[in-house]
Amino acid sequence: MKKLLLLLVCALALSAWTKAQIVIEDFELLKLNQLSNEPFTDDSLKVVDNPLPNGVDSSTRVLRFRRSFEGAVWAGFWSTLAEKYDMTDYKYVSVNVMKPRISVVKFKVEHGTTNPTFFELPSTNEQTKINEWEKLNFYFPDADGEYGTIAMLLDFEDPLTLTEDIIIYVDDITLRTQEVGGDSIVLEDFQTIPLNQLSNDTLPNDSLMIVENPLPDDVDSSAMVLKFRRSYLGDPWAGFWSTLPVKIDMTDNKYILAKVLKTRISPIKFKVEGGTTTPAFFELESTAPQTVTDGWEQMVFYFPDATGEYAGIAMLPDFEDPVTLTEDIVLYIDDIILSPTATGVPTGVKPVEKMNVNLFPNPVKSTLYFENLKNVDRISVANIVGQQVMLFRNVTNEKYSINVSSLNKGVYMISIFDKDGNSTIRKIVKE
Repeated sequence: MKKLLLLLVCALALSAWTKAQIVIEDFELLKLNQLSNEPFTDDSLKVVDNPLPNGVDSSTRVLRFRRSFEGAVWAGFWSTLAEKYDMTDYKYVSVNVMKPRISVVKFKVEHGTTNPTFFELPSTNEQTKINEWEKLNFYFPDADGEYGTIAMLLDFEDPLTLTEDIIIYVDDITLRTQEVGGDSIVLEDFQTIPLNQLSNDTLPNDSLMIVENPLPDDVDSSAMVLKFRRSYLGDPWAGFWSTLPVKIDMTDNKYILAKVLKTRISPIKFKVEGGTTTPAFFELESTAPQTVTDGWEQMVFYFPDATGEYAGIAMLPDFEDPVTLTEDIVLYIDDIILSPTATGVPTGVKPVEKMNVNLFPNPVKSTLYFENLKNVDRISVANIVGQQVMLFRNVTNEKYSINVSSLNKGVYMISIFDKDGNSTIRKIVKE
């Protein structure tokens, strides 16, 4: 079983002795669509900082939903999942919500293999808190087989009595085998690196948003990317910056790769800062100038003098001095990667090939099981900064298990190597 999304900073560590790229951010989030919430404003659905982290929800990033008083009684959101989920054994859904008023919350699964093909039910526990996080549970006893779409009705009231818009927060949509405990699959946790605008005057609400890829192609086929609205009133260095949840080590990884989609040719700069070097930051242009407009292009930034750890990054995707724009333009950015090479492929390592290996449960507390292992040489476990913490050799069985109970809670990368030098990497969450 796989967790749906890669939304944390995580290290794709092939092994302790093999340097590999580190995905700083790929902006992949569940594709969300508004549900009967007139008018459809740009910021009706937006991933933002958690306004009230606490024991129920300590996440740094959550989903904010602006519920219009002009919307229908079933205002909320829906999503077609990247892959269908089997509810034969996973009949519970839990969601963290924070709302300014008490009202019914419903959850819906649809496009299933059952008859009927959908189920829409209210939470088994009624909302009791206002302006505080609360976990709501939903039970689907008759759901069986796979379902490809979910929907959430966050403020169901019929007739609707609102006289002004309200803000509702949502986090940690999780499929479970039991209402409490058991195995679980996180459908979405809305975690991305924190993004802050950089010298982009007028600062509209939609200046930095994760949106659907407007032009998927061979360079970038991702479903979701970062949209940046560049103000014509902004400074030459308009862009964004982020203090990373986990520092990046550039001792051996001196390349930053980033994909851009732009409407005009202009210099692109990247900055790493908060480092252990003197100076503590480096700001450089891409090694080769941009050549493509209205299409995705891979940009490469080389930092030969950077070494040790850096706590922050900044990107200036449209550096022009003086700024000649007469109106705002929209740029798209994706796949910010720290790499040991300019191509992102580790030196001396064969390209990764897919292996049809199953890992479960995920999240895991103690024993992690593997299925369909074939011709395997070793299994490596690395933490999110790429340090190998476990290594298992002489893996001979197609069905295999390892005990991870000694690991701290967090995100880990499982690298599986076959005897021909190929590998595959999976992410797990240790509870």
